[in-house]
Amino acid sequence: MNINTSLQVLLNDIAQKQKKGLPFIMASIFIWGVITTITLLPLDLMIKNIGILSCGALLFPVSILCAKILKVDLFYKENPLINGLLIATNNQILYLIICILLLIKAPMWVLPVYAIIYGAHLLPYSFFYQSKSYRFSSIFICIAILISIIFFHLHIIIVPLIIEVGVLFLFLMLKKEIKS
Repeated sequence: MNINTSLQVLLNDIAQKQKKGLPFIMASIFIWGVITTITLLPLDLMIKNIGILSCGALLFPVSILCAKILKVDLFYKENPLINGLLIATNNQILYLIICILLLIKAPMWVLPVYAIIYGAHLLPYSFFYQSKSYRFSSIFICIAILISIIFFHLHIIIVPLIIEVGVLFLFLMLKKEIKS
């Protein structure tokens, strides 16, 4: 077996065992719903931003619940590429430093930058789960947010709605891929 075949076997194993990351996508739908709600509340911008950034803490517990529903072992360690998935997941945490800086220096930019970080962080999963849906969703989210900021002058409610549309599309496409 050559190295490309071995890599493909490992990638197929992760995609199958992790159901292409569906528990995390389901959790993202929930979390971005909460973020949308926070955005609509009549709160001070700083309080909204802290609430929005705090929503990231919900990812792991909600993903565990979704994994139980889908019967996915999130702690599957038999595949050495699982470490790559962990790195792809955790890189988003380092980018949150940018959001913390914006929280202090330019609070109106926290949500759109956080949303772009979220969209961009989906891209590596296109490789790990062998899914073009992650690539399309990642690109759609980032470009749609950029366009909405340029043409809608940062109408803040548009940002989480773009994420919801992108993640719902991703969810539906992944469900279709898993059935194939």
